[in-house]
Amino acid sequence: MDIQLAKSAKEKCLLAIAQLHSILAEENAWDEPNLRELKRGIGLAIGSIEVDTLSVIYAKFPELDDLK
Repeated sequence: MDIQLAKSAKEKCLLAIAQLHSILAEENAWDEPNLRELKRGIGLAIGSIEVDTLSVIYAKFPELDDLK
């Protein structure tokens, strides 16, 4: 993976996280039991993106990690 591919993958991952998070902005549309399940599923999905994808990118290209 080169730096350009890493940048593109990072941006796509961050967009995916933002899209998942936007589902929770409409939490009034969900009843409580479904909202709990939804939050759990979204949390797991975001965690997977961060651990399985972004951490791989940041390990190879630490300069792309905006939080460090």
